Amino acid sequence: MSNFDFPVSKTILFTGAGFTHNFGGFLSKTMWTEIHNRLQRSNQTRLIQKLKNEFNYEDLYQQIVYGIDYSSDEKNFL
Repeated sequence: MSNFDFPVSKTILFTGAGFTHNFGGFLSKTMWTEIHNRLQRSNQTRLIQKLKNEFNYEDLYQQIVYGIDYSSDEKNFL
C-alpha cells in the first residue's frame, strides 16, 4: 500500500539531458561548463584538481558522490 492519494504506476520514463533543458536544466555540452565555473568560484581545491583530470562529468559525479574518499561537504557541494 502506498502513501499516495492516487494510483501509482510502475512505469518508468527514462529521459536524457535534452528533456530537462525544457525546464531550465542544462544540456550535456553545457553541464561541464557549469560544473567547472561553480568549482572555480568555490574553495573546493580538491574537487578542482579532480576536475582537471576527469573530463566526463557523469563519471566525476559518480566518483565523488558514491566514493569513500570525499567528505560530506564535498559530496554536498555537487
